[in-house]
Amino acid sequence: MKRKRKEIGAKTPKRRHLWITLERAEKMSDRAGLSDDQKRRRVAEVFVKPLVDEGMVRRRGVKLEEHEKWIEGLKTRLAYMDPENLIAMRHGIARAAGGTHRNQWPSILSITNMAHTMQFPPDSDGDFVISYMASVAGRRAWARGPEYAMSLHLHLRTVRRPPVDYNWQKINGRAAELAAKALIVAERLSDGVYFEEDPVWQRDFGQHKAHVKSLVFARVSEQEANKGEVAA
Repeated sequence: MKRKRKEIGAKTPKRRHLWITLERAEKMSDRAGLSDDQKRRRVAEVFVKPLVDEGMVRRRGVKLEEHEKWIEGLKTRLAYMDPENLIAMRHGIARAAGGTHRNQWPSILSITNMAHTMQFPPDSDGDFVISYMASVAGRRAWARGPEYAMSLHLHLRTVRRPPVDYNWQKINGRAAELAAKALIVAERLSDGVYFEEDPVWQRDFGQHKAHVKSLVFARVSEQEANKGEVAA
């Protein structure tokens, strides 16, 4: 895997062994102009098949037909992701496996939440998401920190209903993860020793932050929005 270095002998982040090389994954990227079906097949090859080959099985009590439909839905949900992020996410999914033998697929929500942490999905806001983010709840989340509003936004996109107390625990946890990763990525880029996906992640993070800010402050003036940015 290629890494950017500031100087010879500089330390580089460690990464576990990859079943599929990034060079091969690069050929499967969106830069090749893939269709939706090709993106779904990419998820199957880069993400699903390696996990199944390592022993990941359907959840207990789930019929084979239901599981196959679940896998098809999973491929659709993850089709937007770049191959290098699908590769990186496999390790997290393997650690999150359930069941007595820790080899059963996690829930679709757990996988989606992890995917959103790895790579922000393309814009898919509906009227409900737009309205909720512009409400008092959206502004309160932003006041706590942009990452909290960003995490709330991702939750609303996935669940499509207002969060309850249990949801807020996950929203807060993901916000902390986003803030921590943003700091780590910024430090790696500043040091000149970083993973190839770091600049893309930082770009996507900034774009998502700007998009969420536009939703939160859609009903207020630009001056008030800038005050909210400073307060956060």
